[in-house]
Parts: sequence; structure tokens; C-alpha cells
Amino acid sequence: MSKIRVYFTFLLIGFSIISCDRNEDGKADDDIKLSKKDIIMESSQSSYTVETRSTDYWLNEIFLDGKATDLSTINNLGKNWIVVHPEYQVERKEDGKKIVITMNKNNSNADRILMITLQHGNYFDGIRVTQKK
Repeated sequence: MSKIRVYFTFLLIGFSIISCDRNEDGKADDDIKLSKKDIIMESSQSSYTVETRSTDYWLNEIFLDGKATDLSTINNLGKNWIVVHPEYQVERKEDGKKIVITMNKNNSNADRILMITLQHGNYFDGIRVTQKK
């Protein structure tokens, strides 16, 4: 009977070691691969193009100075979309490999911050655009 217990114990230890996942919970690989994540623009109207190596991502959220943009009318899962706002425009084109960001002239007395968040599975990434005052 004791030999069976010893074999059973080793069997349980073996299964425990084999079944352990060495990856950290919640950690995901960069599946989007943005060419630029932090952009600084002058106060005049200007545009910047960010390239991606992947096309399997979607638009998650856009914030201008902390205020969320309503994306309910946008097909944010598509390979091509455009978000038009009175202060900016964000367009995904060329089958999802380019994101063109256009900021209208900043007439305020402060820098403006545009945050664009993207997602692929459990991986989140984003582009931060700072437009000077």
C-alpha cells in the first residue's frame, strides 16, 4: 500500500509541474507594433502618419483632453475607418497598416492631449498626441 502512495504522490507532483504555465497572467505580446507612440505637434494644423505591422487590431477609445469621443457610429473593427471630430480627425487606411492623425489649429491657451487606444486580444496599446499651445 505504501508503494502505491509513493507512486501516486510522484504522479501528482509530475502533473503539477507539467501543468504549470510559466507566463505571467495578463501579459500579452505586442501584436500591433506601432511605429510611433508619442507624437508632438505644433499649434498649427498638422498631420502625422503612424504605421503598424499588424492589421489584426481595432480602435478601442479616443480621448481629447480626457473627454471620450463617441465611437458608436464607427466600425472600429474594420480595416478602414475614419473618426471626424471638430478638433481632429483619425483615419485608418491602406487595409489597416496606416493611421493618419490630423489636428486642427490649437487656439486654446494650453497644450491639447489626444489619446488613441488600440486593442488586439488582451494587448492594449496607444498613441499619445500632444499639440502645443
